[in-house]
Amino acid sequence: FSSRRRHTRYPLVTGVQTCALPISASIWRQYSTNTHNGDTNNLVIFTSIALPPQREFAVTELFRSIVRGFNSLLFPPLCISCQSRATDACSPCQNLWSSKSSLVQRSPFPVFSVMTYDNLTSPVVLAAKENGTRSARHLLALSFAAIFRDHPALFHPSITLVPIPSSNRSIRIRGERFLMPIINEGLRIADSKIEVRELLVQRKKVREQTGLSSKERSINMSGALRISEKTIRHWRSKPVILIDDVITTGSSMQSAYHALRERNLTVLAGMTACASSSRLPIR
Repeated sequence: FSSRRRHTRYPLVTGVQTCALPISASIWRQYSTNTHNGDTNNLVIFTSIALPPQREFAVTELFRSIVRGFNSLLFPPLCISCQSRATDACSPCQNLWSSKSSLVQRSPFPVFSVMTYDNLTSPVVLAAKENGTRSARHLLALSFAAIFRDHPALFHPSITLVPIPSSNRSIRIRGERFLMPIINEGLRIADSKIEVRELLVQRKKVREQTGLSSKERSINMSGALRISEKTIRHWRSKPVILIDDVITTGSSMQSAYHALRERNLTVLAGMTACASSSRLPIR
């Protein structure tokens, strides 16, 4: 750019669209970007001369496209699961996460799951939970849809899906109950009309389960859940199926089961996207 103010036309090519933008010659730009994910939403353009809103937006989009281009060259998109060269989640991983479910618990109620919870799947679950990564959530939704598909006699409109609630602290940090959008996406994929109700809430303050031993998890979740009086007041009682992202020791499922049984509700089954390796051999 030259020092004097003038307007120059610069071509912008994004995909198959080409346009020309008049840009002020004196422009400062400041941007912060997550180079791993290629996120350029935080790109901010500062100009020495006030621009009309439409032109300011166009200039911002120009620099965003430039940053995206550099990121795609330096940091190619990788599959969220296997880290192969792919956009979001690759087809083999999507097929894997939607494969046939297994029975991972028999008593006091059957629990079904699809994936082994290990070093390969735990980053996907973490990305879905903590970062809200769309591709990670899609993989979990595929596993839920696979369980709906494998057990049509169990998953029908006469039952209610009840998610295991996150701790109040986790909800505040994440800004949402992360399971609900994943469950709803799984129902859309399976084309199912099952009702989902958040019947359970925290009765006491609990620690995050990550890093706790089996005994510590049982103590942590013992009596931790109760029925939400506000929610159950407007709900017609139906048999219940519990749903969670992961089952390891089963302490969360047990706590939910006892809370529901206290109100004489029937728990037909449970389902999770992932299960610890010690549980998966059950057939």
